[in-house]
Amino acid sequence: MFNPVKAEERELRNALHEEVPAAKSDLNFFETDADDQGAAAAKKAVAVKPDLVLVAGGDGTVRIVAEQLAGTDIPLGIVPAGTGNLLARNLNIPLGGIDSAVRVAVHGKTEKIDLARAAVTDEDGQESEYPFVVMAGVGLDAATMAETDSEMKKKLGWVAYVGGLLRALKDVRKVNVRGAVDGDDVEEFRANTIMIGNAGMVQGNVRFMPDAELDDGLLDIAVLNPSGPLSWMQVMHEVASNSSPIQRELRKLSVLPDRKAIPELQFGQMKRVELEFDTPIELQIDGDLIGEVVKLGCYVQKEALAIRIKQ
Repeated sequence: MFNPVKAEERELRNALHEEVPAAKSDLNFFETDADDQGAAAAKKAVAVKPDLVLVAGGDGTVRIVAEQLAGTDIPLGIVPAGTGNLLARNLNIPLGGIDSAVRVAVHGKTEKIDLARAAVTDEDGQESEYPFVVMAGVGLDAATMAETDSEMKKKLGWVAYVGGLLRALKDVRKVNVRGAVDGDDVEEFRANTIMIGNAGMVQGNVRFMPDAELDDGLLDIAVLNPSGPLSWMQVMHEVASNSSPIQRELRKLSVLPDRKAIPELQFGQMKRVELEFDTPIELQIDGDLIGEVVKLGCYVQKEALAIRIKQ
């Protein structure tokens, strides 16, 4: 299935025919509809009981398809065609070319990864649930998405988020949070940004969640609480350190000491987290803006999704 705004059916057909010449009559193409973000197309794709569902689109389309495939053992192949392409980045699936991504989807190996779910409550008490494969975030994270111009994303790709981040910084605020992890006692704290990740890498190949793994049965949480320019510099230094593969490898070998915890950026791992905010706060899930929420609960379904990756 494919998002027609992001990918062309003709190019997909040509790439698939190149990889599987004898399968022309066995291919079904389903076009996503903006009205339901591709949910109906995903259900149709699963209903034909295929050997593989290949999705060409951005992270939002991948998220919708993943929900339908969860627990079915039907593998998901990804042709990255969005701005962030975060799941593809975390799985090292080729970016920027349909042919190479289709090759991985058709001939790659199948692995199981976790699927996360977010239960949210808005200020009117309306409850909803959303799946996510990469990351959910409130505060600066979601504000950056809201401030990023869609036309600039088309022109610049993920670099456009830098401008969104700079615009969002001027209005970032701290909120009071009541939170509980894996059923422990409720704790109260303040933060301007909370990110909950099933995977660790974000735009620009920045490894924001240093310990996150897609198949460990755990969610990772990052709580940001900087209070000024110096604090933000400490956060950026920590993130840069986490993103360095050399530094991560040297830590594993005990050549470098383990990361030092800093109060401005704290990490944790859990199977479930419940958060309640004293004021409505914007939420994003896999790059899609959900709206303002007052409660957010996330949990993980271990190895719920079969996916094709490189051999």
